Amino acid sequence: MLYAFRGGSPLVLAFLFLGGFVPILAWTIPVFAAAYGVHVTRCSSSKPYTAPQFPEPDDILVDFLFPLFRLLGASAVAFSPWLLYWQFGPETPNPFLRAAFFLVGLLIYPAIVLNTTIQNRLFEALAPSDLAHTMRSMGADYLAVVAALAVFVLAWKATGRIADIHDGWALLMRFVRFYLLVTIFHVLGRSVWQTRHRIDWGV
Repeated sequence: MLYAFRGGSPLVLAFLFLGGFVPILAWTIPVFAAAYGVHVTRCSSSKPYTAPQFPEPDDILVDFLFPLFRLLGASAVAFSPWLLYWQFGPETPNPFLRAAFFLVGLLIYPAIVLNTTIQNRLFEALAPSDLAHTMRSMGADYLAVVAALAVFVLAWKATGRIADIHDGWALLMRFVRFYLLVTIFHVLGRSVWQTRHRIDWGV
């Protein structure tokens, strides 16, 4: 849990936290946070004990922004049933059905992120056979990753509700959210490193 205080992460957390107060930067903060999350995942999959530094300027496009688009594509695919039901479903959606769609996305999302990290290509990473290969090879470790992601989602919702209680909590909860974001991507990348021999994709 102290991982996000190592390496260049404190500077990134400070930028994410303070950048939200700058009108020009506020629109780019979510994109920057996701992109840095991809960078953390890739670094953690090869050097799990070394916190990542911010990429060099020449490497930003290759190691930072391009993987971001794969992550956004992975998110769209994994949670597309939930998004479609939320957008085009009945005005009063069935909470159990919506929760089921979200649970399906939660189960598939880690495999997609891990595959994009390993294979470096989005469409190959989305192949059902490759997704099943990752889940099957990781076994119980994959279920642990899904559980960690579920805890992250619950913590994300909880921090949002705490922030609504009082304005003073909003600042602290904003920092906690970005901290959790970096940590969960480290967990995803570290899981690649821990199970690389079982996945057997030349990681």
